[in-house]
Amino acid sequence: MIATNRDKQELASKGFSNISVLPWGEQMVFPTKSGQITITAVEAKHSENPEILKVLGPGNGYFMEFEAGDYRKTLYWTGDTFPVNDVMASVQAFGEIDVLIPHAGGVGSTGALGKISMDAEDVVKMVDRLKPKSILPIHHSTFGLFLEPIWKLVQAMDGHASDLDLIAEGSHILYK
Repeated sequence: MIATNRDKQELASKGFSNISVLPWGEQMVFPTKSGQITITAVEAKHSENPEILKVLGPGNGYFMEFEAGDYRKTLYWTGDTFPVNDVMASVQAFGEIDVLIPHAGGVGSTGALGKISMDAEDVVKMVDRLKPKSILPIHHSTFGLFLEPIWKLVQAMDGHASDLDLIAEGSHILYK
């Protein structure tokens, strides 16, 4: 399991033991039978409010490269972040993104905590800047605190070149 240092402590307290901490910019390479998977930790900013960000602590997103011979597929799992300039610049340095997996739904509250995950407008900003081939939003209906239904993202992505893939719980999708 790969986690932040803060999450490692929490996971260990729940009995998990095979946990690796992967700081921002560092990577792990996992050999496969025909190639390798490279996972690089990317900074994730869980709030746009600096005071709330201090409370929530640092987070990770992950850029993954799947390679086997001539095959290469890239994936950026955002974690809980917003499309702020420093995060986007670090992700753009990796190059082309095949699959973007954003946390969507605008999780949060209308009170002091505010929004702590991207809503449709934020995802569209990220898509416009990173230009992934496909978008596979997650996290959008898994909490009672989500502020925005997923159809808002579907509506906001209308006319964009990236493919938006929504899957039902328990189903799967294959990217070739």
